[in-house]
Amino acid sequence: MKNLKILLVLCTFIITANALSQIRYYASNRVLNAVNTYQEDGTYIEEFIEKDAGGLSNPQDIILHPNDFLLVTGMNNPQIKKFDTETGEYLGDWSDSNFDLTRPSKMAIGPDDRIYVTQWGTTAETSKIVYFDLEGNYLGAFTPSAPQGLGLVWDNQGNLHISLFGITPGSGTVRKYDTNGAFLETFIDSAILQVQLLFGGITMAICWYKITPKGKYYDTAMLETILRTLLPGL
Repeated sequence: MKNLKILLVLCTFIITANALSQIRYYASNRVLNAVNTYQEDGTYIEEFIEKDAGGLSNPQDIILHPNDFLLVTGMNNPQIKKFDTETGEYLGDWSDSNFDLTRPSKMAIGPDDRIYVTQWGTTAETSKIVYFDLEGNYLGAFTPSAPQGLGLVWDNQGNLHISLFGITPGSGTVRKYDTNGAFLETFIDSAILQVQLLFGGITMAICWYKITPKGKYYDTAMLETILRTLLPGL
């Protein structure tokens, strides 16, 4: 059980360790178009990626690339941006300049070593999950429309699970797709994702996952037990 993490998604952050083995948290600051860093106890360190660096606008997600630099999506940026992990220096646009993302949000590195990105576009074409190789080359759309996509994780069979933000209470779901991006089922429906928080009545989803060397994966055998423990009366 120690490898199971429960994550309540209120902001975007990643965790790295510097040369002195100190834990450092990176959090997107959507108000100032910056990225802040924090110590393990929550103490503020600094504005690590400066305000508006490289034109960053409405930063969303932050991931550590295997080649040891940071990738950051900005909802108002058509390309994913690249930053130095030690200095926060802007290193240029990382994703393919021949493809413009539409309101990009969350990212994840899949078991195939490709980077998957959700889009919050308002059409079927601009709300698909798209993917890139580790060099930033655009590989195409992976799924049909998945509007307001948030977290992406894979199960042990390589199936992709995507949480969709509920615009209205009761509308959030988790969808399941096969290894070719074909829709399989609504894995968790809105009847279960009814955790109400005091944020304008918006329904928030509790996501949980198991950390493995290849990334984040659902351990589906434990899902029902965990949900019933978290939400008595289901």
